[in-house]
Amino acid sequence: MLKEKREIKREKKREKILDAAAELFSTKHYHEVMMDDVARLISVAKGTVYNYFTSKEELYFTIMHTRMENLLSLLKQKIESEKNSIDSLRAFVIHHYMFMMKYRKFFLIYQKETLNKQNTFCEEMLSLEKQMNQMILQIISRGENEGIFRKVDEEFATSLVLGSIYGAVQRGINENISDEEA
Repeated sequence: MLKEKREIKREKKREKILDAAAELFSTKHYHEVMMDDVARLISVAKGTVYNYFTSKEELYFTIMHTRMENLLSLLKQKIESEKNSIDSLRAFVIHHYMFMMKYRKFFLIYQKETLNKQNTFCEEMLSLEKQMNQMILQIISRGENEGIFRKVDEEFATSLVLGSIYGAVQRGINENISDEEA
């Protein structure tokens, strides 16, 4: 029981560090964020941050990787529960939008990374991003086979869907839309 409480407390502190780091990475360039800044933001010693993450790179990657995996898992679950491709597409758009609105700091970091011409995403992050694109491509292809969607340029349609979602999220952030309104 005591060990479980310690683990829960440790996990809460880890999440607090991740949230603080996401806050900083979303407003500053990667090289401008220091572990000291993260520690200061949540009023802990820098050593505490290093107890959880061995480097700034690990901290940054953990934010990106964890959120992307959570997003993919959520989308996969929501899409699979739908009966046809139009409902799957609707579920993808709604739940992707809601996820990005819930994790706005992650969205801002993600946008900076994907807009960066010298993209520093590692292979694993690129693979996760590719899986997300594959989800849309499969929905579109299934819809074409069902006769619900007409034949389209699937790559363009994928870009259009994601661009629409990200445009709506950016607008929501700019207009400071509350979670309830979203």
